[in-house]
Amino acid sequence: MVNKMVVKVCFAKLGNIASAPLIEFLLDERAERQDIDVRIVGSGAKMGEEEAKEVAEKIIEFKPDFAITISPNASLPGPKRLREILKNNNIPTIIVSDGPTKKISKELEEQGFGYLIVEADAMIGARREFLDPIEMALFNSDLIKVLAITGVFHVIYTEIDKVIDAFKKREKPIMPKLIIDKDLAIKSANFQNPYAMAKAIAAHEIAKKVADLTVEGCFIIKEWEKYTATVAAAHEMMRNAAILADEAREIEKNGDYVLRMPHYDDGTILTKRKLIEKPKKWRVIQWMKSIKAIVLTGRSLSQGKTKGSKFSKEYLESVAVCEIDPNDMKELGVTEGQNVKIVTKWGEAVLKAINSKQAPHKGIIFIPYGLWSSLLMNPETNGTGMPSLKGIEAEVFPAISEEVINIEKFFSKVLKKRVIFWANDLLIT
Repeated sequence: MVNKMVVKVCFAKLGNIASAPLIEFLLDERAERQDIDVRIVGSGAKMGEEEAKEVAEKIIEFKPDFAITISPNASLPGPKRLREILKNNNIPTIIVSDGPTKKISKELEEQGFGYLIVEADAMIGARREFLDPIEMALFNSDLIKVLAITGVFHVIYTEIDKVIDAFKKREKPIMPKLIIDKDLAIKSANFQNPYAMAKAIAAHEIAKKVADLTVEGCFIIKEWEKYTATVAAAHEMMRNAAILADEAREIEKNGDYVLRMPHYDDGTILTKRKLIEKPKKWRVIQWMKSIKAIVLTGRSLSQGKTKGSKFSKEYLESVAVCEIDPNDMKELGVTEGQNVKIVTKWGEAVLKAINSKQAPHKGIIFIPYGLWSSLLMNPETNGTGMPSLKGIEAEVFPAISEEVINIEKFFSKVLKKRVIFWANDLLIT
């Protein structure tokens, strides 16, 4: 029996950005995970080279499997010194930082660091004439709300969980290298209502623009009356961004659509939509890679040519496929023969992707009639006795590590029936 690995994770905080205060709690929201051992080392508001050295020493003492550093502008001397020390001690490191860090993203990648750069994590209006402890707390609480609701926090914790999962499997982790912009964040939040999504986009982009004003007010404008009004305006923008984000979540609540993704005690991510339902296991979806598509179903030539039982291996393989335009395949980052997941309003299915011979037809996919296509259809027949077989709206994701469900699992899990194969046919009990 293989011993279950407990992954040691250390968070190093230099200074503060809104991604910092709750980041460790995003991994263990109910303090019940058994698969991680977490330590936090911080330098308070200061983030110079001396503070970085002290923080690094504490991290090394803990001997983590990997470290996560969180700071404003990771190109500054303090954060740079911290990651250099960690690298010299062979500690894999992910950098979590704000917009200014984008200018060194290539450098970080070349040096072997992972990074999660949060565009909307805007600088605070740090002018003495304006900022006091209460204003500081209010700004951060508004920005945390924006980052939470618009999907930024979801990207952060799921990416860190992927690294933890790799260590648990004793595999070499693939460090994230992401700039979290509005498209990545909003897709990750997976809003169901378009008005909720629109409000969340607005909230994210307003928060991102706040940095333009705070930089101007803190570093460019010299007249104190003018810079005070400028940073105050930036904080008003953030307050309104938080209101928009809150409205987005309220719209999702109204439709009972709120996406909740709690952790199980072994670190597994669960998922649910409806308030009154139990969460289920979530399979990681690469949110940053997907396409919107229209599903057409029908009888294919290959299944028509197949002789014998419809439960034969040859026949089942001929219908467990999805024909995709080659340009859409390229956009998804999959090649012919790899698997994709098709998700509709009514269900989902993992199928083998094949290049369509009828291309070009960007945004349209074809799935042969069969068990798998039935998982994606609207069961409502509108009195015709036939479900809708064409024009089904879907989203397609890469699913390279997932398997096409076989017929036994289809009946046992989907229909809750047991199947017995007999002479190339089957009995359902």
